[in-house]
Amino acid sequence: MGGVARRATALQVARVSAEHTLVLDAGHALLDSSRRPGYLPGQVAAEALDRMGYDAVALGSEDLTTLGPEGVARVQDAAQFALLSANAYSANSNRLAAAPYALFEMGEQRIAVLGLTDARDVPGWEITDPLRTARHYVRRLRQEADIIIVLSHAGQNADRQIALQVRGIDIIVVGGNHLLAEPIRLGRDKTLLVHADRYSEGVAGQFVGQAELHFGGAGQLTDYAWERIRLDLRVAEDPVMNRWLLWLEPSEGAP
Repeated sequence: MGGVARRATALQVARVSAEHTLVLDAGHALLDSSRRPGYLPGQVAAEALDRMGYDAVALGSEDLTTLGPEGVARVQDAAQFALLSANAYSANSNRLAAAPYALFEMGEQRIAVLGLTDARDVPGWEITDPLRTARHYVRRLRQEADIIIVLSHAGQNADRQIALQVRGIDIIVVGGNHLLAEPIRLGRDKTLLVHADRYSEGVAGQFVGQAELHFGGAGQLTDYAWERIRLDLRVAEDPVMNRWLLWLEPSEGAP
């Protein structure tokens, strides 16, 4: 529980120190293990993300496996954050699992956030090639936004190919368990790749990544600073989040 309460504190501190903030996750954020009676898969995690003020969350393949079509639809309908995947479809249909992208306005900049899911065989779903999908959507988004961010659970190798082959992406937030220890810039556009944390079963995150980004008037990334904040005892637990987390734990003898 401490990881979530400390994450809430870290996000509050970031909001105080920044003029504009976007809080994003690149996938497998809906895998919760709460035993609270009456809560359905993904419901606790989605509510926690809402309480922390997340803006957009990509779907990973394990999210699709755990929630299924009904669960994904339920989270999408209830969540205040944008649930994203541009390449995950309900099996035997052309219906996307979630919105492909979300648009935000910050100051005078228009920001597009695109979601990509890792291409695995998942019963009930069809997941198409992330590189081809990115190429298709980024071409469109370059007409709609000044800044393009990709939330990708496609895997680090795929993300590197997307950065090298797809023009117009400013930042790729990398998901998955192959940790990118330090940010890198790739391709003609010098796309920035950042990776905050790996998924660990039963652990609500050990790090949160914080990027300070500076853009020119045309939307090009001119400078950045990156920090992986360890959610350890040095970060205080948010008391409001802690009370909610304690409430989620069933009392002794509860059914």
